[in-house]
Amino acid sequence: MAHETTDIGILLGERAYRALERRSGRKAGGKGAERGADERISLYERAAAEAGARPIYFSLRRMRLAKGTIEGIRRTNGRYARVRTGLPRAVHNRAFPASSRDRQELKRLARRAQVFNPRPRIPKYEVHRRLRARFDRWLPETKAYSKGALLELMRRYGDVFAKPQRGSVGRGVASVKRTSSGRWDVRLPGGKRRRMSFASAAAAIDRLARGRSYIVQRGIELARWRGRPFDFRVSVQRDGTGEWQVTGMFGRVAKAGGRVTNLGRGGRAMRASALLGPSFAKPGDVAAAIERLSLDVARYAGDRWPGLADLGLDVGVDAGGAPYLIELNCRDQRYGFEKAGMPAAFRRTYENPVRYAKFLADGGRPPRTRSGSNGNA
Repeated sequence: MAHETTDIGILLGERAYRALERRSGRKAGGKGAERGADERISLYERAAAEAGARPIYFSLRRMRLAKGTIEGIRRTNGRYARVRTGLPRAVHNRAFPASSRDRQELKRLARRAQVFNPRPRIPKYEVHRRLRARFDRWLPETKAYSKGALLELMRRYGDVFAKPQRGSVGRGVASVKRTSSGRWDVRLPGGKRRRMSFASAAAAIDRLARGRSYIVQRGIELARWRGRPFDFRVSVQRDGTGEWQVTGMFGRVAKAGGRVTNLGRGGRAMRASALLGPSFAKPGDVAAAIERLSLDVARYAGDRWPGLADLGLDVGVDAGGAPYLIELNCRDQRYGFEKAGMPAAFRRTYENPVRYAKFLADGGRPPRTRSGSNGNA
């Protein structure tokens, strides 16, 4: 394929950038040279070669925005080398800025270049509130945390999760569920598990969440595989034409006795087909419903939060196969595809952002979808 080579930027977190920086000067392809912390640099390079793009890797602390330049790392003559260059027109953001200084730098960069995924995290309640008018049927009831909201959902559903507004990989998540005996099964961060009365269970959650930025969310009775609840991570990305597509999805199964499916909390990654086949009479219909919902959510969200392009959606299904959007993540972590034994989908999660960055750098503009009726309706 003949392409005009276009410069694109890959904005890495500081840890990932330093991991790549330590490899500077070594031959590309050498042991460890292709991996920058959690990023697979070789897959960016492979995708860029196919798309006709030339990536430069940099971090927020390597920018000189007043001069319109960055210091970064580029593959040159088969080796990774430090270079100084002008700002690329399009930047794929993979950084999670933790400090206020870095967040301000990211905002400044977004004013100078087309940065996609400029907000690595959107508070969970903001996501729920803005999606609710359109997708209420597919969203578990969610409220900003207060003890009153916790008590209301406990009484109404008997199964409630408390989650940090900006948390990821299951950190800080707690749950409370009514048992057949009338006691409450309370699970707190760190693996602590107790049986309590209603009042004691509510007090335990309140001690965790009071004064912090939390939500409370109805627990969905998820479908199970070998007695363990499972859900799905669906990667939805803009492609080289600016359109949304489902890049792939894999299942996440909670560990034995667990309720949280996150891979960072002991969950197991599996191919979706291995979970859907044994669980549903028409697994293809369930998979199609998950993909329709995921695409509709991505299109709707993309029109409301400019710059979204690389989403990881957590979608649960109940025993009847009905899908529920549990969470929207603005930066998919990708590695689950590799753990699930899905190398082609794993590669695609790198290919689409590179192609989309080239599309933007070459003057393309993402279409506004103004999504209409939901395919699941």
